[in-house]
Amino acid sequence: MIWPLLWRCYPGGQFHNITNDTNDYHTLTLSADGKTLATVQRTETQNLYLMPATGFSGNPPTPAAAQSKDAAMFGWARDGGLYFGDGGNLIRMSVDGSNRTTLLSDPSSNIIHPDGCAEGRYVVITWSNHTANKKTNVWRVDADGSNPKRLTSGVTDVGGICTPDGQWVYYTNLDTLHAFRVPIDGGTPEAVPGTTGFSISPGLSISGDGKLLALFTPSEDPKASVGKLVLVPLDAGPKPRVKLLDPDPRFAQSPKFTPDGKALVYVIHEKGTDNLWWQPLDGSPGRQITSFQGDTIQYFLFSPDGKTLGVMRTHREADVVLLHDTGASPH
Repeated sequence: MIWPLLWRCYPGGQFHNITNDTNDYHTLTLSADGKTLATVQRTETQNLYLMPATGFSGNPPTPAAAQSKDAAMFGWARDGGLYFGDGGNLIRMSVDGSNRTTLLSDPSSNIIHPDGCAEGRYVVITWSNHTANKKTNVWRVDADGSNPKRLTSGVTDVGGICTPDGQWVYYTNLDTLHAFRVPIDGGTPEAVPGTTGFSISPGLSISGDGKLLALFTPSEDPKASVGKLVLVPLDAGPKPRVKLLDPDPRFAQSPKFTPDGKALVYVIHEKGTDNLWWQPLDGSPGRQITSFQGDTIQYFLFSPDGKTLGVMRTHREADVVLLHDTGASPH
C-alpha cells in the first residue's frame, strides 16, 4: 500500500498531495519554525528466486528471469509456467521470462495469490475491489483468464488453494480467522471439519495426496511458545482427530507440505533475515534449507513436479527526507 504525503489547507479544509510517487512515507515531524518537514521514505522491491526443491547453501541464486514488478505473490501453472497477480492484472509467463501474457485486467482492483488447479483448467485468485465492491473474495477463472466466477461472498476471504483432485477450494476468512472450503463449481462455503476451534494465520497447505491440511494457530499466551502447527485429516469425517506439532521458535509464516508430503517447510525469522526451515512430520530433527543473508520472504511455493522451489523475497530501503517550504501555494 502506498502512503503519500498530503497537505490540508486551512481554513478551507481541502487536501492536496505534496508527494506524487510510488514510495511509502512513514512518520512525520515538523521543525520549530514550521518550514521543514522530516519523514522516512521507504521503497520495497520484490524478486522471485528459483532453486532446487531441497533449497541451497552458500551463495544464493540469482533472481529468476521471470519477474513481475508489482507482484507480491506468484503461482505455478500445471505445465511449469508461472502466474503473477500484478496490481489489477493476472499475468502468465514462462520461467525464462518469455511468453508474457495478461490473462485478466481490472485496473481499479488488486489480484494476488494465483493458484493453478491440478487439472490445468482453472486458476484460483484472491481478488480485491473487483467492480469497486470494496470486498476481497476468492474467484475462479479459466486458465486463459476468461469466465471469472466468484466463489466466496465474505468481506475478507483470502488465500484460495485448489485440492489435488480439483473439486474444492480452501481459503481463510480474515474476519473470523477460520478456514473454509467451497466447491470449485460454486456453492455454499463451509467451515473445514476439525478447524473450528482454531484461530489461524493466513496460509493453508494441502498434501499432494489430498489427505492432510496444514495450518498454523498462533499462541494467545505471550509467555508461551509461538503457537502450533496443525495437521487436519481431510478424509476422516466431520470430527477428525487433528495433530499438533511444535514449530521452530523462530517460526514466522506459511507452513507448506514438501512434494513428498513427509515434511513441512515454513519461514523462520532471525536477525532481520528470513529463511526456510524443513520440519519432518516423523519428529526427526529439522534443518534450514536456505541461507539468505538479508531481506524477508514474501511467499514461497513448490512447483507441480516437485523439482523446483520458488521464493519471492522483499527488499526494503529507507531514507530520511527533508521537505522545505518554498513559500509557493500548494493549490
